[in-house]
Amino acid sequence: MKIQLFALLPLLFLSNLIVAQNTESYYEDMSFRTEDFVYDPYIKTVRLFPRQTNLQAAQLSQPVVPLSQQTLLLTFDELASDARVYKAKIIRCESDWTESTLPDMEYLSVYNDFLIRDYDFSINTKVPFVHYKFQIPRVKISGNYVVKVFFEDEENLILTKRFMVFEEKTSVGFEQIPAVGGQSSLIYQQFKLSVNYTGVKGVVNPNQQISVVVRQNYRWDNAIYDLQPTFVKDFQKTLEFSSLTESQRFLGSNEFRLFDIRTQRKFGWGVDSVRYQKDADHVFLQREKSRADLAYGTRLEDFNGQFYVENSQRPEQSTTEADYAYVNFVLKSQKLDNDVYVIGGLTDWKINPLFKMRYVNEGGYYTAEVLLKQGIYNYFYTTVNQKKEIDYSPLENNYFQTENAYDVFIYYRPMSSRTDYLVGYRKI
Repeated sequence: MKIQLFALLPLLFLSNLIVAQNTESYYEDMSFRTEDFVYDPYIKTVRLFPRQTNLQAAQLSQPVVPLSQQTLLLTFDELASDARVYKAKIIRCESDWTESTLPDMEYLSVYNDFLIRDYDFSINTKVPFVHYKFQIPRVKISGNYVVKVFFEDEENLILTKRFMVFEEKTSVGFEQIPAVGGQSSLIYQQFKLSVNYTGVKGVVNPNQQISVVVRQNYRWDNAIYDLQPTFVKDFQKTLEFSSLTESQRFLGSNEFRLFDIRTQRKFGWGVDSVRYQKDADHVFLQREKSRADLAYGTRLEDFNGQFYVENSQRPEQSTTEADYAYVNFVLKSQKLDNDVYVIGGLTDWKINPLFKMRYVNEGGYYTAEVLLKQGIYNYFYTTVNQKKEIDYSPLENNYFQTENAYDVFIYYRPMSSRTDYLVGYRKI
């Protein structure tokens, strides 16, 4: 295995050149997006999480905080030897993530123009980088927000990242139930939920004023919006979503694949070999195969598609001492009609050309090489058709038994209001 993988190096180098060409158009589009997006290929490992002592737990937490406890920290790396002073702005959005028309002064107490001056240089790493930190300023009202980071002017975007601030004015009941419908019950996960809005004042038409969003594994790309309640109980101030329709179900997906590169001194989970080089190490993952025809099976340390950064030798200094390495994915498979990508939290669940896999006819496998920071990663292999639609079923399959995480957002728009407030949140 190791000999075969080392023999791939010239081919992998060639694939990097091809990928570099394919990424040009991806990074040319600098139009502002109200979503998690990186506009600069030199910006890596963008994280936004509640500040807490345990860095590992913090990185696995979502950027969703109560209005009374706003402690969000944005971090990112730039592959460079010199630091730059970046700027940031906070953009308010509505429940569907369209940009709000509210003026800045209605949701911020300070001028909406911030300098990111808190940075550190990498220490004892083969790949030099600058690590940036930015404390998200407090907002005055609940809802959806995007932090926009740019250099010098707003046209020169670096990254955008979503975060949510909620009020605890509702209670949410959520129950995962067996899916209805013969064969589909084996691959879907169904749910029913209820929302009690007693704490929300001024509700006249709950059907129109209250909206519900449900996510699976903290993904926005397949979130369910605009759920219609089955029953509206005005006296109890409760909405019930109990009809077993297709609008209330998710594909079960599968337990995530995992690799551990917290240290290159010994091989972690999923690692086959490491080639040590002066400029950057090359980590070769164990050769994998499609799970389309396999029975359901659990996995160790499934983080529901997320990842966290850590150097196991000096975990408390991981932000600056966790190095970058070229991680080589190898997927044994026949050639498929559609393109194949690596996807997960490490790509913000986007189809990123840096993670596109190339097929090697001689060996009958897909391969990709991606620069990643030391840590533990969850991921999937997915196919993408000409319409850019994601379908991981051919390589990962779907099972109703899969242990997925869900969270629910409750939005409310008062009569004659110009914006949506986030009045409830529950994580399951």
